[in-house]
Amino acid sequence: METVYFKIFIMLFVSILFWHCEKNITTQCEVQPTIKPTLSSIQTEVFNGYCVSCHSGAAASGNLDLSPASAYSNLVNVPSSASSLMRVLPGNSDQSYLIKRLIGADGELIMPPAGRLPQNFIEAVQQWIDEGAKNN
Repeated sequence: METVYFKIFIMLFVSILFWHCEKNITTQCEVQPTIKPTLSSIQTEVFNGYCVSCHSGAAASGNLDLSPASAYSNLVNVPSSASSLMRVLPGNSDQSYLIKRLIGADGELIMPPAGRLPQNFIEAVQQWIDEGAKNN
């Protein structure tokens, strides 16, 4: 009789284990949209998708217009109005105010306010800056 209970216990344990593993696989391996470390890809995926609702036009928040025609000239080698850093310092994402805002470094409010960007988006912006912040 003990062997029957033991077999039932093992079957339940294995079933729960597989159910738990499969559940974690689907939640931990969600597909993240791919994004290239180019301005055009960042413009499309990040700025247009998350930023231009507040950062565009004459009344752009923080006087930062990230609309397609203005983003590059308003970011690269432009001093931040809220920091001693450049908004984007080509070749140095660690010293670019944009990255500080995207990751919430040094006590800065994370942008966008609705919630942190997907990590691969932030990494693409960092790579674009570190590779020289080209207008590509």
